[in-house]
Amino acid sequence: MSWNKGKKLKFLAKAPVIRVATVDAQGRPQVTPVCHVEFKGKVYWASDPDTAKLANIAHRRSVALVADTYKSSWHKMGGVMAQGKAKLIRRGPMFLKIRDLLYRKFRVYRSN
Repeated sequence: MSWNKGKKLKFLAKAPVIRVATVDAQGRPQVTPVCHVEFKGKVYWASDPDTAKLANIAHRRSVALVADTYKSSWHKMGGVMAQGKAKLIRRGPMFLKIRDLLYRKFRVYRSN
């Protein structure tokens, strides 16, 4: 069954964690779990500045992400995969907005 964009975004927004795939300068893929938020149809996450995924995105903006729910009975399973171009946001009003949304969804972020 095909989901519309709204249902996909709702599924992503509710997911506690997603996996993000990036590619390094040598073309090697890397998949990393991240805590994220959905805002105005886009997916955002925070990262320490010295991570491989940020270095990969700085080199090649192409990313893919996946969120899924697995049930051993195979009922009510679901998943979303998306591909796109990432943009690093290091400061400014959008940075502050996304940080606030992440703090609300993941309270431990504020103390870290």
